[in-house]
Amino acid sequence: MNYDCIVLKLRDVTTLTDKFYAKRIKEQGLPILMNHIPLFYILSGSEKPLAFTEIFNMWGISKSSLSEVINKYHKMGFIEKFSSADDKRSFTVALTEEGKEIRAVLSKLEDELLSKFYSNFGDSMRENFENNVEKVIENLRDI
Repeated sequence: MNYDCIVLKLRDVTTLTDKFYAKRIKEQGLPILMNHIPLFYILSGSEKPLAFTEIFNMWGISKSSLSEVINKYHKMGFIEKFSSADDKRSFTVALTEEGKEIRAVLSKLEDELLSKFYSNFGDSMRENFENNVEKVIENLRDI
């Protein structure tokens, strides 16, 4: 759509990105929900299991929702939970080999999306765009 408002344009980017992931996750037969993708990225970005609070701080969803998501994928065999020897209420979380396979598929989907996203961009235009998005995020963090 053609808007003069950048906020509406950004909303459209988010909406179209969400539609892409929802469609491709269904086509790939992935047993995950689109809005749970961040968990697989967060866990794959760490070389060691992450504590619940670390994941909570990175993702920013409620603790009860995070607990449900972790338990769901633990039961499905995509996430491994490690109990703390010091505190029985604490645990760390990591992707299992099956979870890493899901993450690999998500990575391919991301490559596909970015190929389309940047199809009319030159290298410098892409770099400038990404730098400017980072600046916008930085500028808005203190709101």
